Amino acid sequence: MARQQTTSEKQFRLYERGFLKRLARDWFVLRYLWRITWLWLTVGGKLRREKRKAQREGRVLYLDTLMGGGNT
Repeated sequence: MARQQTTSEKQFRLYERGFLKRLARDWFVLRYLWRITWLWLTVGGKLRREKRKAQREGRVLYLDTLMGGGNT
């Protein structure tokens, strides 16, 4: 039975040689890191602001409601 690859192996590890393959992988990693950073700055900032506001008002912050999920 063959070992199953992890998600990071599927996304980031190269099994073939070649400059263009490395360049494509590096471009993918750059976009991936940029997206994570952007989400941290935007969504994370919104979450931190709402958390401080809820603490000031003495109420519970429900993440599902904040992020647009849930039934409420």
